[in-house]
Amino acid sequence: MSKTGSSGSGWLVPILTLGVFGILNTEMGVIGMLPLIAETFQVTVPQAGWHCIVRPGDAHAVLKV
Repeated sequence: MSKTGSSGSGWLVPILTLGVFGILNTEMGVIGMLPLIAETFQVTVPQAGWHCIVRPGDAHAVLKV
């Protein structure tokens, strides 16, 4: 069995772990701040979630910025 391409494979799991950790923390951080965002812009939490996470380009129209 040949080991071609295995020179950098020792870094694969740590790099993927760090990437997943960063993505999940970013998502959970925004979710944790949704009540504050909703209160600040006087909208409901579902409205803040929809327009801040799903459609960030349209957030200014709904959040009255």
